[in-house]
Amino acid sequence: MKRDPLIPLNRRLNILKMLHGKELRTAEITEAYGVDDRTIRTDLETLRDGLEVMGTTVKIVEQRSGHSNLSYKSTVHPIFLALNLSEVFALLKALEQAAQGIMTGDVYRNIFNNVYCQLSDYAKKMLDGKLELGIKSADQKVTNRLEEEMVDKSEDYKLIYLEKSGRGS
Repeated sequence: MKRDPLIPLNRRLNILKMLHGKELRTAEITEAYGVDDRTIRTDLETLRDGLEVMGTTVKIVEQRSGHSNLSYKSTVHPIFLALNLSEVFALLKALEQAAQGIMTGDVYRNIFNNVYCQLSDYAKKMLDGKLELGIKSADQKVTNRLEEEMVDKSEDYKLIYLEKSGRGS
């Protein structure tokens, strides 16, 4: 039987989604996939160290409670936008304009960078000169961060987080 090289990637992305907003142990994750424990441990190690997907490195956090109780969590939700180039341009233009705002500018700049880094070389060439932030984003390494880390470091993220949670009004 021929192995599909995308199966590990798809499983790892689904594990990332499964851990979104939850804290789960290896056994709980293994149970959901019907593969051996070693396979899931490899997936979790890969996600913990950082998995690069379309120009963005996604990570999960490993937490230890007690001697051998490991659990994993993430606030990252993998979203891949299947947009045509005109739609990508419109989205990036809107994010670029929002990034110039006094409040929440850092949030939109970060989203812009995440989207821009996923673009093909062709798309970057077509949009070159049409987006100010694109030039600044071209060589940046994008790694996801836990929401909690961003809220602690940025007033802009704190405002977005409070708004999302319903406590910002």
